[in-house]
Order: sequence, then structure tokens, then C-alpha cells
Amino acid sequence: MSAFDNLLSYLAIPIGQMSVAPLADRFGGFHMAAAAGVVYAAAVVTPLASTAVRRLPHGQGASNPVDGGTATRPPEPVST
Repeated sequence: MSAFDNLLSYLAIPIGQMSVAPLADRFGGFHMAAAAGVVYAAAVVTPLASTAVRRLPHGQGASNPVDGGTATRPPEPVST
């Protein structure tokens, strides 16, 4: 499944690069930049629609499955 994800991700790069100049010529640079910003914002916020994503542990008290579920803290600085 990740092979398809990689293929489609890398395929979108040259398609986007080849299409941006004609689209900017047709609609204008400002409109293209604004549309790209809207699409990017939607792509960032869309995963938050999933309850599973919203319930992911985060912050200082989050459990760490690697060390058996105990909370982790950053290491203390070493003074010399």
C-alpha cells in the first residue's frame, strides 16, 4: 500500500510543476497562490475530521508504547 502512496505522491510533483505556469498565466499569480493556500489549509485540517486522529495522545502526559506506557520527559541538561 505504501508503494501506491509513494507513486501518487511523486507523480503529483511534476504534474503540479508543469501545470502551475499555464494556470498562473490564465488566472493570475495572486489567484493561483490564494487557491494553493486554500487547498493546503484544507489538506492540513481534513485529518481532524476523524475522531481517531482527534483522540491521539499528545502532550507531556502522553504514554509511550516503546517503554511500556510510562510518560517520558526530556533529559536534564548536563552542567560542566
